[in-house]
Amino acid sequence: MTMKGDVSCQWKHFKQAWEYYYVATELKEKDKTVKAAALCSVMGGDCVQIMNCLITLMEDEKKNPAQIIAKLGDYFMAQRHLLFERRKSIRKMRQIASAPRDM
Repeated sequence: MTMKGDVSCQWKHFKQAWEYYYVATELKEKDKTVKAAALCSVMGGDCVQIMNCLITLMEDEKKNPAQIIAKLGDYFMAQRHLLFERRKSIRKMRQIASAPRDM
């Protein structure tokens, strides 16, 4: 997964690609740990590093691809909200800075 730009959009794209990969490789027939290993191997090192640092994802959940996807989804969607709030703050600061001042 690309970790540049809007990571929430990158996550949506990756999740869709994962679903295609899951079907194409017939992972449905495999054990949860095999599915989790496949997921971690295709999502990339940066994403695995984030997964390993998530305090909401317990060690046993790291062997469950549904849990991994859910927790990473929560993380990346939260990043979108932070980005949105940051943009709002910058826009507000610019409005204040460009407002006429009384002397």
